Amino acid sequence: MTFEEELVGLRPHLFRQAMRLARTIDAAEDLLQDTMVKALSKRDQFQPGSKLLAWCFTIMRNHFIGGKRREGRILDDPDDLHTNALSIDAPQEAREDFRDFLGAFHSLPKKQQHALYLVGWLGHEYAEAAGVLGLPEGTIKSQVCRARTKLETTLYAAEADRPSHP
Repeated sequence: MTFEEELVGLRPHLFRQAMRLARTIDAAEDLLQDTMVKALSKRDQFQPGSKLLAWCFTIMRNHFIGGKRREGRILDDPDDLHTNALSIDAPQEAREDFRDFLGAFHSLPKKQQHALYLVGWLGHEYAEAAGVLGLPEGTIKSQVCRARTKLETTLYAAEADRPSHP
């Protein structure tokens, strides 16, 4: 299959990506056409054996970003400060973190759970927690300290075991 034939075969995939970027059919068609023209004109830079689709996606993304930058809609952001300020964490990561926390919390001895719950979650002073649990204040401080240490150790181990995502 020739380069041109393979490129034409990628048109549906490239159009879907163009729609994700451009958001309108007209703009996506323009972006697709520009991408295909640029790919044809730069075909000598394509490395045989690599993925033509990925190469075309890169051309498309760079062309799209360059066009937006020229229009003044995207700031020059070499350190990604602006981009990072606009990004949000994926909600599933927060759920995973909370699930890890609950597992670690429930692995604590009941006395440490109670002390940490009163001081760490409800915000009681150590003396108040001691009064609620009927224990000396020093014991509450000790249990909270041990609970926090164990939680920290368990959660760092859970984070290290979690597969990283790009």
